[in-house]
Amino acid sequence: MFLVTLACGVAQLVHRPLYDLVVRDAARIDDGEWYRLITGMFFQDGWTAGLIVNLIWLAVLGTLAERVFGRVRWLILYFGCGLLGQFLSYIWLNQSERATRCAAPAYSVP
Repeated sequence: MFLVTLACGVAQLVHRPLYDLVVRDAARIDDGEWYRLITGMFFQDGWTAGLIVNLIWLAVLGTLAERVFGRVRWLILYFGCGLLGQFLSYIWLNQSERATRCAAPAYSVP
């Protein structure tokens, strides 16, 4: 996970428009770009500072977690928690927008 996060972070810093192509964006996810729930786990909205902090935490806690859980369980835990967090953020942060959009057809009926 450290190397994937590092590679994505460096790519993001070298080519800044890449971030907009992969970040979690509710409107684009609603349009079928579900891959953004996964790619959003590896690209940093904190840019350089966010990348450095996440890499330090991955080096420290990731190493410890891999020793405690084993490599396979650690990967499952990492991806499971990451996907759950991305999905809940997608739902939670865009709840009012989605409710308004869903209710609009009902309000238009006389």
